Amino acid sequence: MRLFLIILSLFTLISCAPRARSSATTQAGLCPEVGTVETRKPALISMFIKVKTCSGTPIPDLSIQNFTILEDDEAISSTESRPDIFPREQAFRPITVLLLDLSGSVVKVGALADLKEAAKSFVTTLFEQDSSASLAIYWFDGSADIYQLAEFSSNASDLLSSIDLLDEDTSVDDSTNLNGAIVSGLSVLDNEEKRLKDEAISFTLSSLVIFTDGTDRASRISEPIASQAIEGAGTNTLVQTVGLGSEIDEAKLKQFGRNGFEYARNLQQISAAFERAAARITLESKSYYLVRYCSPRRAGQHQITVQIRAQGQAGAFRQSFSAEGFDAGCNPADNSGVLLAQSVPEITAQTVGQQATVPETSTPLTSPVGETYDVVCIRNETSWDIFYTHKWGEDAVWYEATVKPNASNVHPWPLSAANPSPKFVVRFDQDFSSNLDYKEYSLSKNLSNEQTCKNARIYVFRELKGQNKIDLYVKN
Repeated sequence: MRLFLIILSLFTLISCAPRARSSATTQAGLCPEVGTVETRKPALISMFIKVKTCSGTPIPDLSIQNFTILEDDEAISSTESRPDIFPREQAFRPITVLLLDLSGSVVKVGALADLKEAAKSFVTTLFEQDSSASLAIYWFDGSADIYQLAEFSSNASDLLSSIDLLDEDTSVDDSTNLNGAIVSGLSVLDNEEKRLKDEAISFTLSSLVIFTDGTDRASRISEPIASQAIEGAGTNTLVQTVGLGSEIDEAKLKQFGRNGFEYARNLQQISAAFERAAARITLESKSYYLVRYCSPRRAGQHQITVQIRAQGQAGAFRQSFSAEGFDAGCNPADNSGVLLAQSVPEITAQTVGQQATVPETSTPLTSPVGETYDVVCIRNETSWDIFYTHKWGEDAVWYEATVKPNASNVHPWPLSAANPSPKFVVRFDQDFSSNLDYKEYSLSKNLSNEQTCKNARIYVFRELKGQNKIDLYVKN
């Protein structure tokens, strides 16, 4: 049986996964993120999964038919195991901070009434599409602090009423402390995440939406510090900006709005810009899924493989679990059983099923000690699909997706000097068959964040006289 060659590039970010996801790529396929795999008595397995393309586009509104679950490479029985997607509210909460610029350039030129209507449009759009959302509203001017207009709430009526309280006397400083407001807004989100974790809400999608009609004038916080705060936020934090008029620094707002920038040329366009920002949050929120099923296992160590197919693309992840303590009587709709394990352990190099042979390579996959890379790129020039997997950060979170054959683009993955060291895991696979083989190799890590394949190391996969061949060379 002809085996597919995969290289799984596991690249670590400076502190966490988020920044890699926000960088522009041309990767194809799905890259699901696994938040947790939880086992409970009597035999319940719960998985919290975010489904997105490898270029970062969220995939909402999937059904259980988009998921195929295998245990030890055998499909589970849908009638016996009853897999399904369940409401996420017990484990997940989308939280948003709406941050409004009330500096003199807004309040004293008659724009406040339009801004209030736009903010109401944001609230209405957000809750019409996702009733589980929680929103807090703050405003800023030139002062050192941001000011709370409404605490986190899921009551749209209360939030709309709070917006009505804004008037020309609300602001106290005509200047604009935009950079400081961004840092403070992210801090508010961080504190709310911690509070929710204390209430057993394990997962959050945090969003900061900043409206301004100008640039930072107060100079209380520098632009680099504001940018670092945004870069330090995790993958589960969206940052969007909404700019109004000709006085904004569009390039800077685009940089700050790493997940979206909306531009309103005039007051009549503000509401639509806010609605687009709210819709983007909802799209992201709806790409999170709580999948549960009842395992038929009653003892021993096993592996789950979850295959996801949507919009003509595919991706998968593998996860080990223990069935010790499992018994009869499981109901996937009831997660009240005793928690046995809640973890995403690191997947180690292993062989599952038929042993495959490592093909000959033009250059050894283990890089020479001390060799450095600015960026590693992969081009698929074979007639076969290449599945790849990468792991971000010290916490073991794995993603898997597909690079289509004869791809016209080179796929770059910038690497950063971080702990643990990046790895390559070569995987042989025949399109989700039971014939799997993993071989692990190391890669040194004195690396930069350059988002280009110019002068970069390239792995090229191609078919040569019926044999797989890996070329490692420098693209000039």
